[in-house]
Amino acid sequence: MALVRIAVVVVMVLAGLVVLYGLILDRSGQNIAFTVAGLAVLGLSFAFTSAWFLSRALTDARWGRATGSLLGSAMGGLFALGAAGCLAAASIFTFIRV
Repeated sequence: MALVRIAVVVVMVLAGLVVLYGLILDRSGQNIAFTVAGLAVLGLSFAFTSAWFLSRALTDARWGRATGSLLGSAMGGLFALGAAGCLAAASIFTFIRV
């Protein structure tokens, strides 16, 4: 399970770098394409992390650990908001390109 966590963190960092490259560094005609691809991957990885926090919060709630359940649900909610924002921004940038 530790390898999956490391892989998700690496994907998040790389997707963030692609978004920054598309927004700041790239001056060709492909900057919106890089930004959309990075935001889509970042949104999907945030959604995966949110689902992982959901399952973790439910497990903690079943075992009676209130603190872990509340923190897990709060973090899952924040990642879900981030996923929604990234995917919404990706769709808006897609409409700009067309």
